[in-house]
Amino acid sequence: MNKKILVMILSLLLVIGLVPGAAFADDSKTSSNSDTSQSFTFILIESGSGFGETPDFTSCRATLQKVKLNGKDVSCDVYNIDGYNYFKLRDIAQMMKGLDTEFAVTTGENYSITVDRNGTYQSVGGELEKTEDKSSTCVKSKWTLEMDGYIFPVYCYNIGGNNYFQLRALGTLIGFDVDYDASENAATITAK
Repeated sequence: MNKKILVMILSLLLVIGLVPGAAFADDSKTSSNSDTSQSFTFILIESGSGFGETPDFTSCRATLQKVKLNGKDVSCDVYNIDGYNYFKLRDIAQMMKGLDTEFAVTTGENYSITVDRNGTYQSVGGELEKTEDKSSTCVKSKWTLEMDGYIFPVYCYNIGGNNYFQLRALGTLIGFDVDYDASENAATITAK
C-alpha cells in the first residue's frame, strides 16, 4: 500500500479517535443541579496550536513579557518556546483561584496531571513566584494532561523540574481568553 495513503488513513483514524476525547472540551463547569446541558468547544489541532505531540524545540528562553489577569499585573515565570508562551499549570490555577474558571490540579500515576474544573485549587507553595532563568534545562515532558476523563494531547515541556504548558492551549481547555497587548508587551488573560 502506498505510504501516503497509509499515512492519510492512520491520520484519519487518529482524528476520529480524538473527537470524543481530545477534540471537544466541556466549556462550562458542571454542577450537581438538574441542568445537565453541556456546551463544547472544538479544538483545531494544527502546528503551533499547543495541541498534538509535543514537538522538539529550537529555542527556549525566559521572557520579560508582562502578564495581566483581568487587567491586573501578575508575576510568575514565563518561558518563550519557539515563539509561544508557556506557563506552569499551578501558576495558572493559582491565578484562577476564586474565579468561575477555578480548577483543581492533581498528579497521578503514569505521568498524568489531572485538571478538575469543578474542584478548588489547593496551593502547594511556589506558585506565582519569579525564579532564576532555568531555560537551559528545557526538555520535552512525558507528562499528560487529563480533564473530564479524557487525556488531551497538549504540548508540555519540563523546565527546572516543573511542567510548562502553552498558555493559549490552557485557555482553550479551561475556558479563559488569551490575547496580546503590544502597547504594554503583555500577555493578557481574561477570566470570569
